[in-house]
Amino acid sequence: MLNLLCNITAGDWLAFGGALGGALIGALITCWSVVKTIKEGRKTDSENRIIAAKPWLTADINLINNESEIDELLPQKPKFIYFDDGEIVGSNIKPTYRLKQMRFNIDGCVVYIPIKNVGGNTATSIEFTINGHRASPLFALAVNDKVNFILLLPKETDQVSTLYELNFTYGDVVSTIKYKQLSNLTINEYKGGTTLAHNVVLLPPPEKIESLESKNKETCNR
Repeated sequence: MLNLLCNITAGDWLAFGGALGGALIGALITCWSVVKTIKEGRKTDSENRIIAAKPWLTADINLINNESEIDELLPQKPKFIYFDDGEIVGSNIKPTYRLKQMRFNIDGCVVYIPIKNVGGNTATSIEFTINGHRASPLFALAVNDKVNFILLLPKETDQVSTLYELNFTYGDVVSTIKYKQLSNLTINEYKGGTTLAHNVVLLPPPEKIESLESKNKETCNR
């Protein structure tokens, strides 16, 4: 054994050390990779659980044909949204003057849209926009809560079709994830009046968008 050790050269020791060091480095890299994979897996599982319990807004749409139908809805305290010189106006008070100016289903359409949160937790900081313009102040909806809107949507002059894009973006109370739901209403002109066309499902399922945390990190890195 002593003779064997004596015959080992410095090169042999270097080779042995290199192999041992390489093995240790390889083991450390493997451990780091495993730990990273576990952490990422836990993060993904946690995020998936959050998304599974996300808020979820649903909506019905009802075409209003006269002012008396609006009066029947007043006990539900709807929020009125209408256009004034191209600007969106929101009000908790019935806009009688504007309704008198607008001929139902001729100059445009008046629609009643109840929005309800049927998801797993509260929808926070809900931003409701029409064609990119905010239609109401930010609001929140707890699970099973509902808010009612009455929209006065005029037909654009000299246009056969007028498109209104309704967009809801919001967060939840358990994460920084943001969601959006987008739908379109189209007012089509025909001889003698207007009709309303919309998606079969007015609000499609929520779509995850960039989280606030990711957005803040991106801003800080700039």
